[in-house]
Amino acid sequence: MGSDISDINNDGWPDIYVSDMLPDTEERLKSKMQIESWGEYQNLVDRGFHHKFTRNTLQINWGSDQFSEIGRYSDVYSTDWSWAVLMADFDNSGTNDIYVANGIYKDLLDQDYIDIIANPRNIQERVMSGEENVILNLMDQMSSVPIADFMFSNEGSLEFSDQTESWGLDAPGFSSGAAWADLDGDGALDLVVNQVNGPARIYRNRAAELLPNRNWLQVSLEGEAPNTQAIGAQLQVWSGGQGYWYREHFLQRGFQSSVQPGLHVGLGDIAVVDSLVLRWPDGRTSRMDTVAVPARITLRQSEASTQPAPPPPPATMPGDFTPKDLQESNGSETWQSPGSDTTKDLTA
Repeated sequence: MGSDISDINNDGWPDIYVSDMLPDTEERLKSKMQIESWGEYQNLVDRGFHHKFTRNTLQINWGSDQFSEIGRYSDVYSTDWSWAVLMADFDNSGTNDIYVANGIYKDLLDQDYIDIIANPRNIQERVMSGEENVILNLMDQMSSVPIADFMFSNEGSLEFSDQTESWGLDAPGFSSGAAWADLDGDGALDLVVNQVNGPARIYRNRAAELLPNRNWLQVSLEGEAPNTQAIGAQLQVWSGGQGYWYREHFLQRGFQSSVQPGLHVGLGDIAVVDSLVLRWPDGRTSRMDTVAVPARITLRQSEASTQPAPPPPPATMPGDFTPKDLQESNGSETWQSPGSDTTKDLTA
């Protein structure tokens, strides 16, 4: 479905979120999904098919080419029939949130509808009776239920909270592509969302108005030909012992969409950025020190130096987790902090 790559825990290592179509409510889970029996599942595995689980995945980056899937731990694994995924700091808190565009115009997996088309005699009889447009008529029998998108606020420690309603994104619809952009120049990222068979929606972000003490940094890039957009540039930002941020400049994000050029960093209550380094796609760097925020700055590749960018810091996890701490216990995954008996069940 959709996907995005961004650093969600500010350790300098980009993480991966991929959307699927696991319903969030019990009613839709039972009526829109066909769940395999254990015997059917094992039969497919025995025949050489890979393990298959219908849910969103959040792959946390450990560095050194290691990832752990923590979608259920972070509670971002079920958002129904999802499309665009955008990871960005929508409330300028200092950590990236997750927006998911949601909805399918025709519920082609509706179990009642599948029962109808599973009977070939019914279809044959309708064709033989002279009924016109049998296939189109069958498609019209599919249910069509608009549903809300999802917005997950990053609460830190790899945990997210569903703020869809409180942030004003709970209007039902059939969303597909989505892009973020600071349309009114107030330092908060607005959303433009496509709707199937309906007008696009523009959501004005009121973070600058409602959270005026939260700062931000926006960086415009002027690359050299042929890559004048500086696609692939990497930004590192430091603020003493208060924070570190990493951003990558790739515009094609979410699902068949492209976001506003430039890099956006929410900084929370940080007032001054001690230093920043922009690594251009050719390896050269641009540097700035002591930047008061909020601020908009422009960096030019023509003014870059050959000094290399510093390496990312070691990947980190809350509670000093290590990959072996993501265990299988009686069929359920758990996170456990070394030296602690605190365990969070991921099956709830």
